[in-house]
Amino acid sequence: MNSQIAFKLSRIVLFTTLFTLLLLFVYLSKAETVKSQGLENAFSGIALTHEILDENPQDGAIVAITQNGFELSKIEYDNGIYGVITNSPAISIENNPKDGLNYVVYTGNGQVLVSASNGEIKKFDFITSSSAPGVGMKATRNGYVLGAALEDYSSETPGLIAVNIDPHLNTDLTNSVSRNIFDIFRSARQSAYLSPFEALRFLTAALIALFAFVLGFIYFGRVAQRGVEAVGRNPLAGRKIEVSVIINVLLTTVIILIGIIIAYLILII
Repeated sequence: MNSQIAFKLSRIVLFTTLFTLLLLFVYLSKAETVKSQGLENAFSGIALTHEILDENPQDGAIVAITQNGFELSKIEYDNGIYGVITNSPAISIENNPKDGLNYVVYTGNGQVLVSASNGEIKKFDFITSSSAPGVGMKATRNGYVLGAALEDYSSETPGLIAVNIDPHLNTDLTNSVSRNIFDIFRSARQSAYLSPFEALRFLTAALIALFAFVLGFIYFGRVAQRGVEAVGRNPLAGRKIEVSVIINVLLTTVIILIGIIIAYLILII
């Protein structure tokens, strides 16, 4: 029985190692893709026309989707963060014939209004929304971000910098104060949309955690049943059988904990 348990655990460890390496490869590939983009493409964003509820929005202001419509973002790490207002888009699509609309870049590179209110911005830092309407800041914890900065900025007075615009839920900040699993699931629940990779991460983590619980309880049920039957057949060996059951209960707990740890690592990598 012990050899079978060891074999099962070794398979779980092997699967975990391979899957973690795969996630690490995807993460590093994504990071290199962002870093390889230069300032020569700083104005390659694609814009759509939208009606902005705020009056006279400034060029580079960050826009969020709300229950009322499109308006300037006014909260930090806004989960409705959508794009950036621009007066001179590289590519524009007028999807609405109304007058008084604004061009909003939702993907690509563009100029974004930011300040160093949350720390000095360095190249490749993630930019998110702030409490100042339409103004971005450096992201220092996990949450929704607008994209990655393509140049430095150190003034607390709002100004324009080039940013690779790619609104998404970011979980890559290893020093984040929002690394606990409850904040991760809260962000997922509040999400207006998830990228395919983010959705795959949440789904994989949930399936692994569920599999660990099911496997643990099935294994525990079988061990408990066999222990009771063994005591009934040989009452004199009751002490040894009880010790064996306790050891198997501990192994069951270890299996469940391994599954939870794997799921958590998948969410934060």
